Amino acid sequence: MGLRKSALSFLLVRESESKLVWRLFTFEFFQGAAIAIVFTTAITLFLQQLPIYDLPRVFVLSAFLLWLAAFIYNKLEHRFSGIQMVLVVLLFNMASVLTFLLFIRLETQAWFLFLFLASFNILYLLNNLEFWGLAAILFDVRQSKRLFSVVSASDLPAKLFGYLLTLLLVPKIGSENLLWIALGCMLISLILYRPLTQLPEIKNLNHHAHTPGHATHSVKAIQAAITGNKLIRILAIVSFFSLCCLLVVNVILYGYIKHEFKSDKQMQGFFAIFLGTVRFITLFIKVGVTNRLVDRIGLKRSLLITPIALIVLCLAAIYLSVYGHSYKPAFYLFGIMALATDVLCAAVQLPVILAAMQPLPTHQRLKGHTLLKGFMDPFAYLAMGIVLWIVTAVEQEPVPAVFGIILLVLIICWILTATRVDKYYSTALTAAIRDNSLNGRFISITDKESTELLLDKLTTGQDVQSISVLNLVSTQDTDITDFIEAGLRHSSPAVRLQAIRLAKEKHATGLLPDLLALRETETNPGLLAELLDTIVVIDPAQDFSSLIHHPDLQVAQPAVCTTLLQNSAAGAQAERKLEEWFQSGDQQQLSTALEVAGKTKISKYLPHIGKALQHPDPAIQSVAIAAAGQYGDRGQVGTLFNRFIEEERANPALAAALVDADQTSIEYIQDYLLGTKCEGATARKLISLLGKFPQEKATLLLEECLEKFPAKAKMIIPVLSQRVNSQPGKEDLYKSILKEDLQGAAHLLYSLHFLKKKNSDGSLLADALELELTDIRNNCFYLFSLLFDAEKMKRAKTGFDLNTKDSVANALELIQVAVPKEFATLFLLIFEKTNIDDKIGGLQKIMKEPMLTESSIIKNIMFDVDYNYNHWTKSCVLYSLKGQPLPFNKEFIRPYAQAENRVLKQMAQIVLSAN
Repeated sequence: MGLRKSALSFLLVRESESKLVWRLFTFEFFQGAAIAIVFTTAITLFLQQLPIYDLPRVFVLSAFLLWLAAFIYNKLEHRFSGIQMVLVVLLFNMASVLTFLLFIRLETQAWFLFLFLASFNILYLLNNLEFWGLAAILFDVRQSKRLFSVVSASDLPAKLFGYLLTLLLVPKIGSENLLWIALGCMLISLILYRPLTQLPEIKNLNHHAHTPGHATHSVKAIQAAITGNKLIRILAIVSFFSLCCLLVVNVILYGYIKHEFKSDKQMQGFFAIFLGTVRFITLFIKVGVTNRLVDRIGLKRSLLITPIALIVLCLAAIYLSVYGHSYKPAFYLFGIMALATDVLCAAVQLPVILAAMQPLPTHQRLKGHTLLKGFMDPFAYLAMGIVLWIVTAVEQEPVPAVFGIILLVLIICWILTATRVDKYYSTALTAAIRDNSLNGRFISITDKESTELLLDKLTTGQDVQSISVLNLVSTQDTDITDFIEAGLRHSSPAVRLQAIRLAKEKHATGLLPDLLALRETETNPGLLAELLDTIVVIDPAQDFSSLIHHPDLQVAQPAVCTTLLQNSAAGAQAERKLEEWFQSGDQQQLSTALEVAGKTKISKYLPHIGKALQHPDPAIQSVAIAAAGQYGDRGQVGTLFNRFIEEERANPALAAALVDADQTSIEYIQDYLLGTKCEGATARKLISLLGKFPQEKATLLLEECLEKFPAKAKMIIPVLSQRVNSQPGKEDLYKSILKEDLQGAAHLLYSLHFLKKKNSDGSLLADALELELTDIRNNCFYLFSLLFDAEKMKRAKTGFDLNTKDSVANALELIQVAVPKEFATLFLLIFEKTNIDDKIGGLQKIMKEPMLTESSIIKNIMFDVDYNYNHWTKSCVLYSLKGQPLPFNKEFIRPYAQAENRVLKQMAQIVLSAN
């Protein structure tokens, strides 16, 4: 058991994943062995019978056969589920091997050898598509980085097994009869198919619709797949250049093999040893290195390993081919390059490319994989087939210097594209979370045809259509004056109102003449009032004194307000009108007068506001409260502040007025919070209110409270995260709190694990600790936002809130990209969506497990050891102690009997009375 755990730990496979990984591994093992045997048989017969310059023609033939196979596969994907496609491909491959076995007597015919070798690529492609298509929907982005290299490693011992069989059996049974062994291996895979389908992870796939992408069934679909997603596009190009390089070095290697080995037994023996060595090295790197490598150095650097290694070898090979005295050193070097390319592409590049696509939605993931293997691989065969066909037609035999130059160009292109993967990967992570929560589309309207179409819709459309057009163009960066002007002339009042508001928002000074003209003709009082507000924003000097006595208060109010602020000759007239409203006794006129007083902030009207604050009508009080907030008078703000802290229920009008008073309110809030040490429900209300203040002083006050009262971090940090970025001097404070939170989460996880082992059905206390972990997770998100990339952290939090397997995995991956390792490692370990045993196994590697008992856990919670626990959790502890012997003196419970929290207070009183 210990050896098994050690092996799983070394492979980064968790206990909960082990059965699925093992069955996928064994199922693919025998298919891989069969395909390896088919390849060695096909390439040996081909090189024995035909010249090396025929090989590029096989590449061209392979390209068209691969496109045909991918086309058919794509069609079948729409009829069968992912696991059913595995069976379809397996049966087809078995039938193909049996067919070539029955017609092997035609091995001396050129067309048969061309078709036989080209068909190997089809078998390999279909096996690749079905296996990785299944893996792509079984594993999320986090699992893929750990497991793809392990799951795909079955291909390597399978090929080792196949090459070993070739080496041992060819001398006894001949090359042709090896196909019976290949057929037997595929039969074993067929037997293993049913146990694979019985796994719960496979069964769960049947509950989800299978929506593969149409990646290869038409030219338009191919174009859409390549251009539709930047990450898929860049990975497809990387895959293209890597396969081109592999094909070039293989042609040179095959030329050398044909030159050195004459009999089929010698040739097949060499292939078995050489390719077996390649697979052995690949297996070692893939299983022991790749999964750790990607986590440590990132995607971009992992993808650059192969081309950088190749460019060094390529330059050396070109030098030897030009200046060397013998052709053999250059050929040997190209042999090493063939080995290195094959090893690194299989062990590093393929798992990394597949893992890089995991943030994409399932259908795009499948589309991307089908595109890479079903379109880009055949395109590489076609491109290199044509190039090498031309070269070999001229030279007849491979020339290392010429091939070296071709290879050098390909590697440089490979490096240039690989360097861009990181950028698109990070974007895909963010988009993966965003697209699960947002339905809007970001569009840009710049072409003349679209602009004219929208303008026509605005002019001739109904209200809803016209308003939608105005809303749409309001988000554009281009000049939208024509749209606003058309909206102002629209027959619908609703459209004109939206256009007027848009003119104010955009401060459209060029439309002032149109707005003034509309003022002369507009009869709708609400529209006219909005129009006056817009005009005065654009041109504060406009004279509205003629409207002071307008019968509609909506129109008269902005006229009076503007005239008073202008301090013009008509000011006395406006003052009389305002005083008339104050004295009229009409509540509507009084409300209008209070609004004007608040906007103008003329001190002579403060007594009217003070009187209105005591008015019996709540509606009048609300207007007076707003006016007092706008004034910011210290005495009146003090009155508002006292009312705010005295009222049990939230009063939005008071809160908004205190925010309007800004600096004056902050002084009152500061005195209260520092005086009460941020204790109590009122302090919580005030801290939440500080998040709405515009001034930086509110942020400074919050950080001062956080520094002086760190135990209140849970209610201060979320508010701080809503404001501007942290002050540079406070980053150390945030980081220290973040470290404490993560350490507290680790201790909580150990406690939760202990409780769940003791009671497998769970308990109230265990549920409370789960809530504490969620609380810490959210607090970490707030701190991440303050310290690092706020937008990415917002997306990551959304991913957790969606709480699907893929959304959480994408969120964790985004954190790994954006958050430094010292914080990200522990967070990812604790909050990954896996079972608690797996989490504890990882936690034990970096943090010693404490000696826990149920009594010690209770004490830790009640006395806030390692973490400041919520009242709810302490209430759960007290509930569990009801009628039970106390693990500590009951005097320690007595302070909780006076707690502000009602539930905690009642539970403490119950426990004290029962003991």
